[in-house]
Amino acid sequence: MLVDLVALVVGLAVLTVAADQFVAGAVGLAARLNVSTVVIGALIIGFATSAPELVVSTIAAFDGQMDLGVGNVVGSNAANLTLVLGATALVHPVVIGDGLLR
Repeated sequence: MLVDLVALVVGLAVLTVAADQFVAGAVGLAARLNVSTVVIGALIIGFATSAPELVVSTIAAFDGQMDLGVGNVVGSNAANLTLVLGATALVHPVVIGDGLLR
């Protein structure tokens, strides 16, 4: 039990450092390419956070379980969007302009 707890703590620490380095690398890449950090965030970091769903969906497709792959992608994106929007709304009200509603 103690070994598992230590492995969990070490794993979380490594994950935290690796995530920080990944974001710093993406910002550095954006600076070198003279591209907005928003674009780099949407492309590189967006792809990296969707990579686990890609792996699961690919494995499901090879196993002939197309419904599992589609459900994984749809469910993951729905959860990500609602959790991010909900967390944002907790910090600051989300204002939607008239142009966006149309």
